[in-house]
Amino acid sequence: MAKITVSKEHDYLGNPMIVLRKKKGKINMKEAYEALESEQIHGQFLLCVPAPEDVPVELYEEGDTWEIYEVDTLLDAKAEEKFNEGYEACMRDNKL
Repeated sequence: MAKITVSKEHDYLGNPMIVLRKKKGKINMKEAYEALESEQIHGQFLLCVPAPEDVPVELYEEGDTWEIYEVDTLLDAKAEEKFNEGYEACMRDNKL
């Protein structure tokens, strides 16, 4: 079984995420669980699956990468984003 590396990073919006990387082969659920457990990372997570259109096959790297977000952290970020949208709309409506 190939080794999975676990790192804590941020996405392009600044939201914290955990990245699992495996150089050869695909990551399966058991390997992901064991990698997170070995790093003492516990909780509920959401997997981000980017699915862009028309990406040339030669740009894909061998191996696998999972970008996962803690549910509470991602929901807090979404809630704050929606709050800010509402606040800005209110300011425009009231000409403040």
